[in-house]
Amino acid sequence: MNSASLKSYVLYTFQKGGITVNSHERWASLLLLFLSGAYSAALVAFFYLANMPVIGNTFIFLALAAALIYWYLLQSANLYLTAHLYGFVTMLGFGFMTAQTGGIQSPLLIYLLIPAIGTSLISSKRAGLIWTSITLMWALVLVADLYQPLPIIHPNTGNYPFIPIVSFLSLLLYLLSIMWTYEIAKNTFQEVIQDQNSALQTSNVAIAQQKTALEKANSSMVSSITYAKKIQEAIMHHGSSLESLFGESFVLFKPRDIVSGDFFWTHQAGNKK
Repeated sequence: MNSASLKSYVLYTFQKGGITVNSHERWASLLLLFLSGAYSAALVAFFYLANMPVIGNTFIFLALAAALIYWYLLQSANLYLTAHLYGFVTMLGFGFMTAQTGGIQSPLLIYLLIPAIGTSLISSKRAGLIWTSITLMWALVLVADLYQPLPIIHPNTGNYPFIPIVSFLSLLLYLLSIMWTYEIAKNTFQEVIQDQNSALQTSNVAIAQQKTALEKANSSMVSSITYAKKIQEAIMHHGSSLESLFGESFVLFKPRDIVSGDFFWTHQAGNKK
């Protein structure tokens, strides 16, 4: 199974209202969703307590934007545009975070991996490459700030040693949720393919049986028609029997099928023919 087929199935399940999973996968998904939501809320609270409300507000913005993008995907089923909307929003949010927390020295710099990873998983490698290029251009701006301070980059005045760890755990949870979603989709996709193959094999067996029955019926029909032809040839007079009565005569007899519906016969009664 290739990634294009999997993405097509994921898109199909989005159009139909979600991925069908078994009970274990459903409970695991709900648990992961709960943990993701709880961790996101804890992340917002952490940045508020760390006296970084701007970062907390940005996470709230990203959460609301992600919900709207997901709603748009359900309504439009447009993976390409959804991926680029996702890339734009995440790049805007995480780019703003890095600009507010020290630029290239920001403890939140690892979040800049998310736009490229997310777009490549949602749409294609090409989309991922586009947003990787945009991320690298932003990284060059951050590097340039080291040599020529830019007004859009604010130095990191706080000392929070736990922020890099929190950022890494956030990225790890994000990647885990995406991989788990695609693993569920892959398993369900394989089950659908197996069911379709099984149904196709059953259909092929039924077709083969019908073909055999038709061949038998056709053989019996041809045998009956061939026998009728022999009867017709026995009844009808050809060649010398007709010439003996009519000197200059011939019969043009060309049945369209094996046997003809036309008959003729000759009989001599006394001197009459």
